[in-house]
Amino acid sequence: MLALLTGLRHACMIRGVSGVWIDMSRLFQNFAVSAVALMLVACGSGNDADSKTTVVRGPEGDIAITTAREGRTLVAPKDMPAFAPAYPGADILSSTTMQAETGMEGSVVTMKTGDSLDKVRAFYDERARSADVAAASVSDTPQGSIRIFQSRDNAGTEKTTIISINEASDGDGSEIAITSGHQQG
Repeated sequence: MLALLTGLRHACMIRGVSGVWIDMSRLFQNFAVSAVALMLVACGSGNDADSKTTVVRGPEGDIAITTAREGRTLVAPKDMPAFAPAYPGADILSSTTMQAETGMEGSVVTMKTGDSLDKVRAFYDERARSADVAAASVSDTPQGSIRIFQSRDNAGTEKTTIISINEASDGDGSEIAITSGHQQG
């Protein structure tokens, strides 16, 4: 996974809404750290019937990972981009929030649905079109898709959203990861 993220990182210099080129390496580094932290979630510190939460403290900030317990699903975070909501009917498997001392904030939400890759891809493409948000980069293969979006919220904050859709590892439906981040102030 880290090799995949490293390869993607080198291909992710994108031009933001403001016309400034953005090096996505920080976002991918934070995503890689959260992926490693997800592997550590079994040592979770939060306890409730549906989920467990682990907070990983690092030199650049904190990462909080909440995962659904076996057979459970989480509620979608409220701060997901309007054009990239939780997929209807999908099980939300994990929700990760990152907050760095540098002002970078972001989240990663992972989901699983019984729907096909094509159906999920069409849903997110239509949501983006309806919101008038154009993808800065699109990559489609028979096994998966990645869309990278640059947008501005009402306050003018530039945000990056990555939607990754893959065939489910168990062969039943699709797995979705929505990564969203922005630089504060």
